[in-house]
Amino acid sequence: MKTGNNNSIGFKIISLTLTCLCIALISLSIFTAYKIRDETMLLEKKLDVLDGKLEKLSSDTESGFSQQTDFLNRSFANESALYGRMNSQIGGKINSLNETYTGLLQEQQKQHISTAEKDAEITDEQKTAEKLFAQGRYGEAAEKFNSVLVYQKNNQTVRFYAVYSEFLANPMDSTQYGRIVREFNELKQAGYQRKEIDTTLEYIKNETGE
Repeated sequence: MKTGNNNSIGFKIISLTLTCLCIALISLSIFTAYKIRDETMLLEKKLDVLDGKLEKLSSDTESGFSQQTDFLNRSFANESALYGRMNSQIGGKINSLNETYTGLLQEQQKQHISTAEKDAEITDEQKTAEKLFAQGRYGEAAEKFNSVLVYQKNNQTVRFYAVYSEFLANPMDSTQYGRIVREFNELKQAGYQRKEIDTTLEYIKNETGE
């Protein structure tokens, strides 16, 4: 009987132990299930948040790309307009410079032609004066030489003939002696030498007694 009781007690202990193990396993399974559910829900939330961020990033990227595209298009349009204005301004300035240059060139050509014509006229005037002087028409020659001297102030030969012609036109006119002496002395100081100058100065000196 004692042995049977011991077996009964051992069986109960084993049954109790198994029951406890089953309860522990069931509890662990339940806990694990809840844990997995919670982690799954947390993961789903994280995935939802991540999806939201990805969508926002995609939207921001598309919006940013669109804004950048618009900005580039506007910049290109502005640059094109600026380039067009610059071309127009540069073209206008070039045309203005061309017109100015053409005008200056035409004016220079006119002046050159006018100068050439005037030079030819002065040359003819001097030749006429020389002919008149050779013919002994000193008064007329003096007028021609003086008209040439207006344009050729540094022409010492013309200056000499202008003064000498005036003297020869009326050698006895003492009112012009002072100017003739001054003119001839200035020519000599400038290095212009003619025997007629010395002869005339000597004549005036004898006439005035100076």
